[in-house]
Formats: sequence, structure tokens, C-alpha cells
Amino acid sequence: MDIFTNLDEEIKAKVEEIMKQRKEGTITSEEADAQLAELGVELPKKEKLTDILENLDETTKTKAQSLVDAEKAQLSDLGVEDFPFGGYEKKGTDTNQ
Repeated sequence: MDIFTNLDEEIKAKVEEIMKQRKEGTITSEEADAQLAELGVELPKKEKLTDILENLDETTKTKAQSLVDAEKAQLSDLGVEDFPFGGYEKKGTDTNQ
């Protein structure tokens, strides 16, 4: 699903440039969000992993977390850093990685 489908070409180009700058680190996420808001664009919020695992029993939650950690490590070994669980927050850990 393309979240930019309903944008005109001029706005779409500006949004793509903002997203590129955000990804390259030339602007912060907060700056990008502010610039996008000025254009009337709001990105969908990412669901945190803690929310996904929240309703599981402890045994299942531990198994699920192990699977996510293992997959993240394997993807990282392959040089993949931008994947769905890239922004997750494990309870009891520092999120400023």
C-alpha cells in the first residue's frame, strides 16, 4: 500500500525528499515529522513490539522474543538494518541503540 497515493506530484516529491533526508540522517525524525505535518502528511505510527507481545502469557512471550531476537541478528549479519522490528522496544532495555 502506497501511503502517498492521494498526493499530487509536487507534494509527493517533497515528501519523498523529506523521507530521503530522514533516512540519510541529515534531518531528525522530529524535523521530518514537522515538515511532513506542514504539508498535511501524517505517517502511520509503528506498533511497538511490546504492544504486540503484551497479551501473551510469559512462556509464549519469551519464545516470541527469542525468535525476534534471532531473526534480527540473522538479518543484521546479512547487512539488513531496515526491517519491521527495527524500532521495537524490549521491556527493560535501552532504546537508544
